[in-house]
Formats: sequence, structure tokens, C-alpha cells
Amino acid sequence: MNIKKVFGPIVDYAESLGVTIVYENCPMEGWRSSRFTSTFNNLPGVLAARKLMYALVPSKAHGEIYDPSHDIWQNTDPVEVIEEMDISRLKRVHVKTTRMLSSKGRIEWGGMYPMQHVNEELAKLAGVSIPQSDWDRHHYTAMLPGFWWNR
Repeated sequence: MNIKKVFGPIVDYAESLGVTIVYENCPMEGWRSSRFTSTFNNLPGVLAARKLMYALVPSKAHGEIYDPSHDIWQNTDPVEVIEEMDISRLKRVHVKTTRMLSSKGRIEWGGMYPMQHVNEELAKLAGVSIPQSDWDRHHYTAMLPGFWWNR
């Protein structure tokens, strides 16, 4: 995809209206079922991609919504991300965090991406956890600061 060709006119139009477009730092993983071949659905889900977008389309009419919980479950330190971002592009911040869950599935599939759909018989033969539904596969849960769950 040519970012400048696709996003340039959109950002220019937003700028002409006095509007700022913002991108959230979430890969939007999980917005498709585990049966899809890829669950990464949002290009600006990582800081490098957002920085590259800003270099290609330098207008200040696009910026960021920052949600630290998305970086936490990707094993990235939110403080370091904030220190490295162009703070003038930060327009909104979500006030929530993430609690990483302990599970057999997390050990088997890793913590960054979810369990994937595999043949049930093969999973049983291999002793591998699989989601109980297309949407049951995360190894983390969002939480508000100050609210803790007993586990």
C-alpha cells in the first residue's frame, strides 16, 4: 500500500476542514475470528508505523489516540513508547491497563497473539489448547487502574 497516495488526500481534506484524524495504537487483533489467516488489522498499531506515516504525510492533521494497554500486552513498555513518540501528535489517552492472564494457552501460543483455530483432532493429539469459540482466545484482559480481580 502506498501510504502517501492513500492517506495524503484524506489527511489534506481533514486539514482543510480543521479536523484531526487520529490513529489508535492497537493492532486490532481479535477483530477477526481465529479462522482468518492474519489477525493484525491496523497498520498504525505500532509506533514505527505511525512515525513512518507522519514522515510520508507530514501534516499535523493526523495524530494519535494512545492506549497503554495495547503496548503492555504486546510486551512493550508504554513509558518508552511515550518517550519516543512525537508528543505534539498525542491527542487522546485511554486510561486503562492490561492484566496478563496465566493459562496453558498463553504458554503454548505466547502472549502477544491469541490461540489460533486448528483442527480439533490434531490439537487433541498434540495436547495443544485451542479456542472454545472463534472469539475465545485472548491471554489478557483490559482493566481500569485501581480495579483488581482476585485470581
